[in-house]
Amino acid sequence: MNFKNLAKAIGPGILFASSAIGVSHLVQSTRAGADYGVIMILFIFMANLFKYPFFEFGPRYAIATKQSLLIGYKNLSKYVLYIYYIFTIATMFIITAAVSFVTIGLAENLFQTGMELKLFSFIFLLFCSLILAIGKYKTLDTLTKLIGFILVVSTIGAFLIAYFKFDFVPDETKLNSIELFKLSSISFILSLMGWMPSTIDVAAWNSEWTLERIKQTNYKPTLKEAMFDFRFGYIISAVMAFVFLGMGYIALFNSKEPLSNNSVAFANQLINVYAAYLGKWSYFIIAVSAFTTMFSTTIIVIDGFARIFDKSTQVVFDVDQTHLKRFYQFMCFAIPLGSLFIIFFYIAEMKTLVDLSTKISFLMAPFFAIVNFMTILSKDVPEEYKPGKFLIILSIFGLFYLVGFSLVYIYLSFFQ
Repeated sequence: MNFKNLAKAIGPGILFASSAIGVSHLVQSTRAGADYGVIMILFIFMANLFKYPFFEFGPRYAIATKQSLLIGYKNLSKYVLYIYYIFTIATMFIITAAVSFVTIGLAENLFQTGMELKLFSFIFLLFCSLILAIGKYKTLDTLTKLIGFILVVSTIGAFLIAYFKFDFVPDETKLNSIELFKLSSISFILSLMGWMPSTIDVAAWNSEWTLERIKQTNYKPTLKEAMFDFRFGYIISAVMAFVFLGMGYIALFNSKEPLSNNSVAFANQLINVYAAYLGKWSYFIIAVSAFTTMFSTTIIVIDGFARIFDKSTQVVFDVDQTHLKRFYQFMCFAIPLGSLFIIFFYIAEMKTLVDLSTKISFLMAPFFAIVNFMTILSKDVPEEYKPGKFLIILSIFGLFYLVGFSLVYIYLSFFQ
């Protein structure tokens, strides 16, 4: 591969990694290490392995057809597209509010502004909206690469310092008391894997980012270059999940302090406990790592929902982009505004709303996986762009994994 051309292709995969490395990594992976230890490596590995094909099919379809994955959904059935459109409307405000709320808590912890929560929320989300509405993809791409670099360096650096500086010996009493097959443990494992590394509908976002990158650079990457970009981002996301698991294990497994169930409180607790464990000098490194994790997630979630809602509105209502001029910019403000409404008036019900959104995502995962699989194998995709035998076999195993996982989740949610 030509390095100059490869550099033009790099971008959408980094955006995927930044959107994935959020609550699932910072909170869930860390909590997995803190509560259960290294056994959770197995479940994180399974989630990343068996979900992989369904995420890859997004950029693969875009490179093969020069169209969004949403077009593939429409070509399969207009009802598939309608379901995706309704699903997006049902989740975009709640998910954005949830990740924003965690980010705002971490920002306050880092910068100590002393502002009232509502005012700080408004300023923060307005800042995110302006970045996207004015800078569009180019600014998003540049900013994400910068934040991603800070995130990876600070997080891995802190983990390596802890790993080599201390002879960590896990609490044998806690180690022996872990029960993976009790109801609460199974529920946590399902929750961990359900959002690891992200929800499968994000594959459509990646197809949009791939097309936007082509437009920005005026260069259409080869399939090999596009897959290198996506796999690079996916591997970063997977590695960071293991790193956060390790951080939780080293810093919190032996802690006698109970872990908070509130995402913001838990993230702040992680920073303080880890700093106490390593020394005060490490506080800033951990705080920057946590904040950059959630800041990049927040801004990319806003862009992803705005971009996909813009495109899906065009396709659903069969209108040309010229008739929806600046609709993307409008959604960059509308989505944070709706999220602010939830933060302002429904903060007490935030956990209930997020749980509802999570359940919807869990239940829809097999559907989107099947749809993505059918789309990439459809007649729209030239034979040379279709997945090979290994990826098809992995997809079939992935479908069994997702269906089985969802059935267990339904059973635990409604029959226990």
